[in-house]
Amino acid sequence: MRNIFIILFLFTFIPFSAQASPKPWPLGWWPWHFEELDFERRLLDHPTYPNNQQWEKDKWQPQDWIAARGSAKAVLDAMYDAKIITDQDVEDGVPVLEVGPGFRRLSGREKRHVAAFVDYAYGITKKSGKDGLFHVIDDCTDEPIGLYTATTGLQLQ
Repeated sequence: MRNIFIILFLFTFIPFSAQASPKPWPLGWWPWHFEELDFERRLLDHPTYPNNQQWEKDKWQPQDWIAARGSAKAVLDAMYDAKIITDQDVEDGVPVLEVGPGFRRLSGREKRHVAAFVDYAYGITKKSGKDGLFHVIDDCTDEPIGLYTATTGLQLQ
């Protein structure tokens, strides 16, 4: 019994060398360190912005992805490989974009970029005229989860 108390004492009151000691803060680091970083807009969708204004300052263009990959086909192939897009079809005369688990993991902004890129690559809304649109369907449920038009962009349910 005495040995148990000695072991508990050793583990409780004697510091181990594996523990890191606290480091002093550099004088110029806090609070000015985070002033110029824009975590909120770059990584998160802001919850209080209305949806119609949330992406107004987004300067992304489909040509940005084409320049990074070399061609629109390479970008679309990468989307298929990542299971962002799983199929494309026409049902009852309406173009359909079937999306997979990769699409569900994207932020709202990136989902919007994917739909805009598909429209840019295939010219779906231009071919259909003023009312051109395509449906976005979930590949697991085969149910529509939204639609894309040239005037309003991606609208998800």
